[in-house]
Amino acid sequence: MKKLMTVLLLIIIIGGLVLFLRSRRTTPGAETSSSELPASARSAETSAVPVDAVVAGYHDLTQYISTSGTIEALRNLELTARVAGYVQSVPVADGASVDAQALLVQLDEAPVRLQLQQYRSSLFKALGELVQEMAVNNAPHTTQIRRYYQSAFQQTILPPLPGVEPAGNKNSASLSRAEYLMLARQDIPSLYAQVKQSEQDLAHCRLRAPFSGIISEVRVSPGAYVTAGTRLMRVTNLDRVQVAIDVLEEDLPYVHQGSPLDLVAGQEAVTYHTTVTGVSPTIDPTTRTGKAYANLTNTNHVLKDGQFVEVRLAKQTFQHRLLVPREAVLTRTDRDLVFVVEGGLAKWHYIEQGVQNDREVEILSGVAPGDTVIVGGHYSLAHEASVAVRMVSENQLSTVPSGEE
Repeated sequence: MKKLMTVLLLIIIIGGLVLFLRSRRTTPGAETSSSELPASARSAETSAVPVDAVVAGYHDLTQYISTSGTIEALRNLELTARVAGYVQSVPVADGASVDAQALLVQLDEAPVRLQLQQYRSSLFKALGELVQEMAVNNAPHTTQIRRYYQSAFQQTILPPLPGVEPAGNKNSASLSRAEYLMLARQDIPSLYAQVKQSEQDLAHCRLRAPFSGIISEVRVSPGAYVTAGTRLMRVTNLDRVQVAIDVLEEDLPYVHQGSPLDLVAGQEAVTYHTTVTGVSPTIDPTTRTGKAYANLTNTNHVLKDGQFVEVRLAKQTFQHRLLVPREAVLTRTDRDLVFVVEGGLAKWHYIEQGVQNDREVEILSGVAPGDTVIVGGHYSLAHEASVAVRMVSENQLSTVPSGEE
């Protein structure tokens, strides 16, 4: 019995030794643990993070005033009737393009022509009697008045009358006191004025475009009766426009004639470059804003009268400042920082900011000229992370402001 127990114990001991030796051959301790690898080896196993970067350097920084403005046509006129009468025709419609002197409205001329003829008849009757009186009295300008009477009768438009038209006219004459009394007795000056006024009324029966442009706000139609002063239509020329710019009271001291500005208009965000032509001397007491003005060539008529536009005015320029794009700056634990690439690794540098605008920031400390500063792909980047750098220009940067973490 004792022999049997001894044999069993030996078998158990031998089996345990065999199992122990087999487990030693497959123990991980026999190999080098990955946690015991040096830092350079671990970095090699990690993929580099792709980032965009620029080189920090000295440049001038310009601050801007962002505001709005309204486009105003420099030639924009509401046309009104100059005489009363019935409308015969309106050969234009809203949106029509017209040349200067194009006919816009035609009034009935018959009543005006009849009145003109009556005034002319009264005037020439009086002139005939004046010539007879001057001849009887041997007036020195009898021949001149007679010639005028004979020639003017044949002309549609009455020429200047000697002794009545202002001095300096080629047909004017210095009549004697007696001759002026003869003109007065025949009521010549008054009759002459009536004829000239009636001639103007006849001309005003045809409303013509004062300049080339586009017709809008047509308010009349054939058959309508209008009186002097009735609004008829508007003509607008868009070849040259003015932008009226709203400027806050505190920004007005920075805006002056010649200040450069950018104007952005329309859904396509077309940008125009021009300069301020003038600044209004008054401030709106309600909005506390003033007005600045600039002119633009608008050959293709893209800008419309009354159109709202965005304006960016140059405010002040700071010269020779160490700058980085705003995209480079992050905020972590309430401190501003940027990532600088050193030896293929992204290392954060706490910074102190100076002046800035909507695109660039002045760096007072934390970055040196020539440093490669990350501007994209860095929002979740870790300190000393391996990075693959793509150098970009500022024109390639996103306009989205930097986020905070």
